[in-house]
Amino acid sequence: MRTMRDARRTVARWLFVVLALGALRIGSLASATDRAAPLSSLRKGAGVTPWSPDQDLTERLAAHEEGGGFVLIQGDDGGYTCREATPEELLWMKQRDPNIPLRVITPLRASQQQTGLRIILRSTPQLDGFPQAKAAFLRAAQTWERLIQTPITVVIDVDFGPTRFGRPYPPRVIGSTNPQEIGGSVYPDVRSRLLSGASSSSETTVYTALPQGQVPTDLGTTTTVFAPSAVFRALGLINPVADPDGERGRFGDPPSIGFNSDIPFDFNPDDGIDPDKLDFDATAVHEIGHALGFTSRVGDRELDPSSTVAVSVWDLFRFRPGITLETFSTAQRILSSGGEQVFFAGPPALPLSTGRPDGSGGDGNQASHWKDDALTGQYIGIMDPTARPGERDEITENDLKALDFFGYRVSAQGQPPPSGDVVDLTSGVPQQGSIPAPSQPGSGVLGQTQYRIQVLTGATQLRVELRAAGNQDVDLYVRFGQKVEIQGGRAVADYISESPTGSETITVTPFSSPPLQAGAYYIAVANFGPGAATFTVTATVTGGAPPAQPDIDVQPTALDFGTVTVGATADRALTVRNVGDAPLQVTSLSLDNPRFTVVSPSTPFTVNAGGQQTVTVRFAPTAAGVQSGTLRIQSNDPDEATVSVSVTGQGGAASPPPSGRTLSVPNASGEPGRTVTIAVNLSDGSGISALSFTLSFDPAVLSISGPSAVSRGSLVPDTFSLSANTATAGQVRIVISPPLTTPLPTFRSGSGSVAAITLQVASGAREGTTSPLALSNISASDANAGSVPITPQNGTFTVGVPRTLAVADAQGAAGATVSIPITLSEGAGISALQFTLSFNPAILTPTANPVALGALVPSTFTVNASTPTAGQLRVVISPPLTSPLPTFNSGSGTVVTVTFQVASGASSGATSPLTLSNVSASDRNGNAVGITTQNGTFTVLAVRRGDINQDGVINVQDLILLIRHLTGESPLTGAALQAADVNGDGQVNVQDVVRLIQHLTGERPLSVSPPGGEEAARWVALGERFWSEGAMVVPIVISEASGVAAAELILEYDAARLRPDPEELVRGVGLPPGFRWQVRELESGRLALVLVPPMESPIPTLPEGFRVLAHVRFLPASDVRAEEAARAFVRVRHVGLADRHGHAISVRAVATRASPPH
Repeated sequence: MRTMRDARRTVARWLFVVLALGALRIGSLASATDRAAPLSSLRKGAGVTPWSPDQDLTERLAAHEEGGGFVLIQGDDGGYTCREATPEELLWMKQRDPNIPLRVITPLRASQQQTGLRIILRSTPQLDGFPQAKAAFLRAAQTWERLIQTPITVVIDVDFGPTRFGRPYPPRVIGSTNPQEIGGSVYPDVRSRLLSGASSSSETTVYTALPQGQVPTDLGTTTTVFAPSAVFRALGLINPVADPDGERGRFGDPPSIGFNSDIPFDFNPDDGIDPDKLDFDATAVHEIGHALGFTSRVGDRELDPSSTVAVSVWDLFRFRPGITLETFSTAQRILSSGGEQVFFAGPPALPLSTGRPDGSGGDGNQASHWKDDALTGQYIGIMDPTARPGERDEITENDLKALDFFGYRVSAQGQPPPSGDVVDLTSGVPQQGSIPAPSQPGSGVLGQTQYRIQVLTGATQLRVELRAAGNQDVDLYVRFGQKVEIQGGRAVADYISESPTGSETITVTPFSSPPLQAGAYYIAVANFGPGAATFTVTATVTGGAPPAQPDIDVQPTALDFGTVTVGATADRALTVRNVGDAPLQVTSLSLDNPRFTVVSPSTPFTVNAGGQQTVTVRFAPTAAGVQSGTLRIQSNDPDEATVSVSVTGQGGAASPPPSGRTLSVPNASGEPGRTVTIAVNLSDGSGISALSFTLSFDPAVLSISGPSAVSRGSLVPDTFSLSANTATAGQVRIVISPPLTTPLPTFRSGSGSVAAITLQVASGAREGTTSPLALSNISASDANAGSVPITPQNGTFTVGVPRTLAVADAQGAAGATVSIPITLSEGAGISALQFTLSFNPAILTPTANPVALGALVPSTFTVNASTPTAGQLRVVISPPLTSPLPTFNSGSGTVVTVTFQVASGASSGATSPLTLSNVSASDRNGNAVGITTQNGTFTVLAVRRGDINQDGVINVQDLILLIRHLTGESPLTGAALQAADVNGDGQVNVQDVVRLIQHLTGERPLSVSPPGGEEAARWVALGERFWSEGAMVVPIVISEASGVAAAELILEYDAARLRPDPEELVRGVGLPPGFRWQVRELESGRLALVLVPPMESPIPTLPEGFRVLAHVRFLPASDVRAEEAARAFVRVRHVGLADRHGHAISVRAVATRASPPH
């Protein structure tokens, strides 16, 4: 009897584990033939709502041949960046070997009733040779299946190995995905299906606010939508069940994903990710995410101007920061790279990547992704564009929210499969339970209720004991991290105890297989009868310490704003502290009264242990009377997840508006073909409830795209409406109206903008052409409908100067240090500039601090340089944060100088391109400034330092040529200029004069390394002017001249009022014997002065206590009186000092202007 029962139980363990209370019941094991069933049989009876094809819609959808693929590119640190495939890479992906057989590896489900997403994976024979990769692919697919409830079936072909479906991987490609992107002119259908499928009131609100008819974008309106086929299946616009063979003719190959086996991957994330490997599970989940809808069309037309203006479904929710539900319908969706961009489907807005399909432009990351956490410090979700070895990335609620608004139905992130109650256990405390009897002899029932015990870090043992009453046969299952599941008729668990008794025990230690680890363990009980079972389960954890936890403290717990005038605002602050010992994640700040809003910070934000964060709340009453509400702060505090703060305030009657107001439009400028945003400002908004006006301009110079180009200004509350009429060329009529409440609200008090208007500058407009910016038909009223007088103040728009950013041809010897200037043809009006310089890294390598500001950029600006990839240098020039923002100096000149080391093994004549790209510039108002580029070439020269005339001998002739170069008399170029860099520091200056004299006198030949040492820093200034012998004398003074062997200066002066004294321009006052000044006028208004030491060994220096380096003499210019000449400017533009060894002496400060003579 026992033998037969044991045999029956062995079969039953495989055949009859079922879920009680209406859960899964299995009568027999699927045959091997069933498991290999073709896709056509899998689709039968899938439980999907019958779908009727819309023939017209189907014909309007087709494969997107020009784009849609994704590649993972390996970086120098072993990590990767995900971006869209180039046309060549896309072609490589699509050229699959058609003879490779594919086999379904996704296990059949025991139930044919489909209740959510089903991902069918088809494997290549190559993938079968990598069982770890195959298992990881299945796990990644199951991750999405558990979270998406929409009953559709997606087929994805998967591969892993040295080739992708028979094609070798290109260099540095880790993997690639073809998401089967399709589309057409179907936006109205997409909007209709989103709206009809809304599953909550918040979704209905957002979908209702989607634009009707066509989508406004920053590139114009469109009705074309491109997205992965899975999105159209979820929306019910194509068959919910994929048919790869039947759909290939219209939609192309099914989605496919391949990974390169040459890359080190960690296939099991449960024990952490090895520091030298990439997380395969997260990478596969990420790539499947692209196939499910995470795509964008940002930057398409920048790479291919002939491409159609189109959006993805994600792009329907892509905006500039500041978007609200009130502006959601009319705001432009962003399809241009660069600037800040956010995903918004109701607050909070989430930052997005802003690069073009190839990753250029913007923040350098392709736009089908969240903002890179490496740039912000904030991890948003699995669709982050980058990953590094040792990192573990997981799906977040942000990923699920996006998919929810794409049209999917998603479940909560934390919900483990299958459904059923989970009871949390306390260590050592018994828990009672029961399971009904099996439905038939020999079968088993898995209890719907499962149990969970937390194992702390450092625990040494988990012991689970099961005791059943009576003679019932119960079995015990334990699984780490997720509930026990039924697969193929058998319970899936990490540990099983299944003796034919009513008593079972499982003990897990660090030496078990798998070993004990910190986290949640799930416990399930099965009943094999013969009757219903009652039992006690006890889980006991030995050892371990409680995990660190955050602890929120909010002070004060009530905010009273007092009385605030209607139309005005008041701010109050509270402090969120973390008094715990783990990071506090604040996920939401919500208020239930719209008169109160959170000003800062945005959520989510993190407060580290012991840290604090100030939260600012604003009260903006629109009517007199008391207002109250509750601020709810939600966080990951384990025992205080929501903290409530009461807010109260009283609205006071508005004061009558003051008189004497001005409505003004400032002067503005912009380059041909660019857009410019012009603010219309009001001197005081208090007391004004309504305002209308007309702005007129020259339509031959400026144009406006439509009403969406006008937005509210800072003085206008969000509750006010703004309408714009642009029907008449050269005019925009703007009407700002209050909400219909009693009493009427008013503008915010103080000065500020009432409207921002974006205008397009005509591409053919000539430099210097002007257009009036004229205000007229102004009408304003207060809350009582009384008229408020306002005076207009008009402005003028001027077409700006076309600008060119250029890198000239450059030369240098192998092993030399070279400095390459980047110049701008006109700097006036520019407040910020960034660009990328590309070069051949085999020839050029940036030095440790490679970038220095040039003369065109004021010294208060900052410059930062980074190397995103080998052979590229990203340069960002930023202004100081002052108001108003400063700008570059006027005229042409150098913006930065980039210093490189030439490879010592570089061959003479070898060249490297010097290519400028990703150029972005803006003025002080944030308007884009158009700039073209001019590239250059670097050539490796074969030169001998010091042999400037290239005659094979270093002698005094070379010294003369060097001095003539420094004075500007005869500038050197090419090999001669490279040879003039005697000390090899990448610059030609007086240090090279000293070093060459040392060589010529025999003090220190050029082959000898320079000795160490450094002179103290000095300051140089222009002293007080005085008149002598009819000339105005400007002294050049130094804090201490001792140790100075040579000097060079660039002096600028007012050429309209002054001219150099032709008889004696520079007089050395008390210079030691042999020292002499060489001077030359570089151009009108600029002098070059070089102090040359005598040719002696050792080279002498100026004596201690020496203060006046020289007297520079000027005469009044023709027809200029002496009094007027005395007010002319004279300033030092550059100073260089060298000691006797040719070392630079640092100049701590330069006083650039001389005081007028008395």
